[in-house]
Amino acid sequence: MTRISEMLPPSRFFLMLLAMSLSGYFGTAQTINMPARNNSPGFEVAYTTCEARFYDSGGTDVYGNNENGIVTFCPATAGDRIRMRFTMANIKANDSLIVYDGASDEAPQLVTITNIFSLPEPLEARASQGNPEGCLTVTFRSQNTSFANVYDGWVAQVSCFTPEIEPGTPLDLFRNDDPSGDGIELFDLRENDLPVLNGLLETDYQVRYFSSRNDAENNTNPLDPLHTNAGNPQTIYTRLQSNVTEYFAINSFEIFVNPIPDILAVPELVSCGPSGAAPFYLADRFPEIYGGREGLLAIFYESPEALSANADPIDPETEYTNREDPQTIYYRLVDTATGAFATGDFLIRTRPAPEVSTPSPKLVCGNGEGEGLFNLLEIDEELLAGQSGFEVTYHIDESEAEEGTNPLADEIAIRSDLEVFARVTDPQNGCASIVAVTLEFQPAPQTSLQEVYWLCPSPEDSQSPTPVLIETGLDPATYDFSWFRDGEKLPGEDGPSLQTNLPGSYEVSFVESLGGCALVATTEVRLAEPPLSVDISLNPEGFAKSYEVRVVAEGDLPYVFQVDNGMSDPSGTFRNMLPGTHRLTILTEDGCEVLTREFQIFGFSPFFTPNGDGINDRWQLVGTDEIKVISVSIFDRFGRLLHVMEGSADGWDGNSNGKPMPASSYWFRVAYETEGQLLTSTGYFALKR
Repeated sequence: MTRISEMLPPSRFFLMLLAMSLSGYFGTAQTINMPARNNSPGFEVAYTTCEARFYDSGGTDVYGNNENGIVTFCPATAGDRIRMRFTMANIKANDSLIVYDGASDEAPQLVTITNIFSLPEPLEARASQGNPEGCLTVTFRSQNTSFANVYDGWVAQVSCFTPEIEPGTPLDLFRNDDPSGDGIELFDLRENDLPVLNGLLETDYQVRYFSSRNDAENNTNPLDPLHTNAGNPQTIYTRLQSNVTEYFAINSFEIFVNPIPDILAVPELVSCGPSGAAPFYLADRFPEIYGGREGLLAIFYESPEALSANADPIDPETEYTNREDPQTIYYRLVDTATGAFATGDFLIRTRPAPEVSTPSPKLVCGNGEGEGLFNLLEIDEELLAGQSGFEVTYHIDESEAEEGTNPLADEIAIRSDLEVFARVTDPQNGCASIVAVTLEFQPAPQTSLQEVYWLCPSPEDSQSPTPVLIETGLDPATYDFSWFRDGEKLPGEDGPSLQTNLPGSYEVSFVESLGGCALVATTEVRLAEPPLSVDISLNPEGFAKSYEVRVVAEGDLPYVFQVDNGMSDPSGTFRNMLPGTHRLTILTEDGCEVLTREFQIFGFSPFFTPNGDGINDRWQLVGTDEIKVISVSIFDRFGRLLHVMEGSADGWDGNSNGKPMPASSYWFRVAYETEGQLLTSTGYFALKR
């Protein structure tokens, strides 16, 4: 930075510093420093110049702390304006340089420089068109610190410029169409005077309006500023004309008439109840008024006067009571984006709702599955009391009944007490009455009846089966009973139980003695019959000391099995069965004996005791007629043949060649024939003495 003292002779530098104490200066090519402190009233500095270099208070040196200076620059040539071009700025944080668009610091701010070490590019401030004096005012504030300031400040070139006319851009104008919807409205074009002047004085310039560019350029046929649009939209042309020169500028803007919303047909709003005054909710007509359109707002009024004055609107969400019947409701339909509105109206009218009777509680009788079926149509007669022409639906929820949604089927099943709601609608006017109906559920009593009773067949074909006792388990003091067999009433049978030995389908009807549900229970009496087939199988299939016997019976009943009067077994499997003849008994689950059969197990005794006591004195094969024994050979444990029997014979007495054999283990080999096959088998047995 070049110091001022280096640029000027000492005498001239001294005179310049002296001159800065004056209130204003005139001249050119000045070098001006920012006053350090001149913020007291009357100490402001003003310069009238068109060429100067403007420095901070330190000039080419750093500026000082705790400074509060103000200086104004005004153009030396009338009609010109001041321009300041900052080429360097180095200002510390919390210090600030501000340029104002006028002759004082109360003018609008143009530039603020603070906390700047260097400008990325020159910064220019110019007096605006709205600043007729063309002056710029600069203030500088620096922080009071205890240490020396090291910031250089700024350098700016001050000059003047002759302004050109800068016309502003006019604004598009909008008017809302009146409710007639003709699209014609009155505009005051003078609303664009100030935007077009753009800060110029109205005394020096004038703004005129035209319907065509040709008229605007020729300054012919200007429009009356109070202009009724000739189209929608319509283009209007502006001419900004200087009063002292021939300069003019042309621009244009549009004028628009916002359309009003279309009014749709709105049906009567009916309130059901007594004729005359009734509650209405005007919001119920929003769907028809809006017609699915968005951005609209309907406002309701009681009279045309209130509609015209936009006074005393009706709240559509609260209950409104009509003042006459029928009554016209007026409304504004407002486009919320523009405010344009149309007006409409519709009728509100009261209609009588059907008069219905409250039905008495209905008894619903439960069945054996724990539910009761009830036909809701049985309520209609009591509900309507002889009236016709009404529609009746039933609903599980009162709100659904009021809305007429989700009607129930005619027949419903319930498992507990239930309240349903009957909706009786007059199709002529749509009015409905809602009545609650109580369904009282009476569960069926639990009986002890079995699903099936089995008659045991008599051992003798000529005898009847043993009778069975069918019992309901109900208290005869509480219920009255009637019994039926195959649909025929059994005379004299009116108790809680029945004894019978006749197969058939039985039905018992019982009703509470004091009145209530008539309930029916059924059962079946059947004659227990033997299985259609019985299969007895042995494991193992060859000779053994003991066997597993398995019995399979095919038939209509579940069976249990018994062998040799032992324990009954529903599985039909018996283990550790010895060879010999056995008795099989087949019974029902209730103990009816339906079949007996003998069967044999072919095998041998595991030991014998030939001691002459007549018990188990001989060892022999235990066979069946289905197996033919050809020969049996008996050996001692050393393999010596002791005895040979042809067929099963009478068995072995324990002697060989007339000599008693000692107590020991012996083995045998048997040859036998079954189902046309010749087979052999071996085994061991014991001789005990």
